[in-house]
Amino acid sequence: MRFGIIGGGSIGLLLAYILKENGTNVEIMTRTAQQAKVLRKEGLHVVSIEGEKKSYDVGAIPLENADWNVYDGVFITVKSYDLSQLSSYVAKASKKLPIIFTQNGLSHFTFAQQFPDHFLIAMTIEHGAIRKSLHTVEHKGEGSIRIASFTKKGIPDSVKQLGISFQEEKNPWEMLLRKVTLNACINLVTALLKMPNGALLENASANRLMKQLYEELEAVFPEIKRLLTFTEVEALCEKTSRNTSSMLQDVMANRPTEVDAIAGELVRLAKEKGKSLPTLQTLVLLLEAEQMEKGVTTND
Repeated sequence: MRFGIIGGGSIGLLLAYILKENGTNVEIMTRTAQQAKVLRKEGLHVVSIEGEKKSYDVGAIPLENADWNVYDGVFITVKSYDLSQLSSYVAKASKKLPIIFTQNGLSHFTFAQQFPDHFLIAMTIEHGAIRKSLHTVEHKGEGSIRIASFTKKGIPDSVKQLGISFQEEKNPWEMLLRKVTLNACINLVTALLKMPNGALLENASANRLMKQLYEELEAVFPEIKRLLTFTEVEALCEKTSRNTSSMLQDVMANRPTEVDAIAGELVRLAKEKGKSLPTLQTLVLLLEAEQMEKGVTTND
């Protein structure tokens, strides 16, 4: 089988590594021609969780030159705020082509509703990864991978046979709510406090803040208690203790963050229920204020 991966960031490169380990042919569709050239020439380099250095031959092509329909499936790993730029590509894709979304937040749930006849799938990846260069990724922690179909078509055999260990879920909304709760509790707090995930367990005040966020979200969305316990939030911090969250990576690199797709969507949903999320809103304002001081847009 041959799968395409859109996006050469940390998750795109990590997925390429996981697929190559399981014998799948991979082609990475990059934003820039430069990254595609480096990947083709140098290959994909990986530093495993154990510190082992590995390399793989991968295909790579600029996204603008790619034809999605030559693949058995496509993973979309770009940031949530870049999804709108892919609408025309999805519209042109075969309705039989499995397209898998890996974004943080909830915006891709709404995005998928534009294409009810397409074969769209959500995937949540609770692994830690950092892109070290255009062709190098460091695997920093291993958690669960979950998958759910946005439509009644289910999960195709081509995806099930990839060799990826994942848990299939029936309800994509609940799966994404579980992941966005993790994102809010871990990514937002680490981005503000400039600390790795593991520090949320070691720093008592940071841990209290994370727990306060969890309890605030659970009060507004009671189903969270069934989907995710606070013990599980802490367990992910432990599994990815050395990882720098994707939001902190964005802040440190002066890039826009996915704060709106994560926290903004939760705040809007709470308002629809006639409720508020004051702790979450305060943290969002603090992060946005910091970004504004540095001249970084917020992608609201």
